[in-house]
Amino acid sequence: EAGGGGGGGGGGGGEAAVVLGPVTYTGAEPEQLFGDLKLVQSNQKTGRVFTHVSKLDATLDGQEVWLRARVHNTRAKGNNCFVVLRTAGATVQGAMFKSDTVPKEMIKFAGALSKETVVDVKGLVVKADVKSCTQNDIEISVLRIYVISRADVGLPMQIDDAGRSEGEVVESERKLAAGEGDGAYVRV
Repeated sequence: EAGGGGGGGGGGGGEAAVVLGPVTYTGAEPEQLFGDLKLVQSNQKTGRVFTHVSKLDATLDGQEVWLRARVHNTRAKGNNCFVVLRTAGATVQGAMFKSDTVPKEMIKFAGALSKETVVDVKGLVVKADVKSCTQNDIEISVLRIYVISRADVGLPMQIDDAGRSEGEVVESERKLAAGEGDGAYVRV
């Protein structure tokens, strides 16, 4: 399905976002591996069963799972992308590496997702040592990623902002006042 449909958003990677037409997913898995879902309604039955991020662990190694989560962070460079997904306080790392099953366009799409965007992800649970997530004994090898709801790139407050100590904020304000704007946090 060609045509317009959601753009990118302030993720990592630095490359232009891939813009696709909307994806319809109400029966069998769509041909498209990634994109913005056309419409999500509570009366649609897709047959997908979602696993809560907090329930992911090494006992699921080798199993395919569906996750519905928020994008916590993205890091994309070249032919790979890492997406940290969050449900409530639990986080898991999703990994994509360019291959026959993961096209470069999918990596660009995922790398450009803005924080707090809600996504559906189908992936394979793989044992891994991940220090930056609550689910630190596995990662998700992403097979499909669909946007349910895009978050505005300029949200007034991010989760990271709420977690900063008063000392970090005071130091940042000092840097900003001294003209060292690089790395400074700005209070709104």
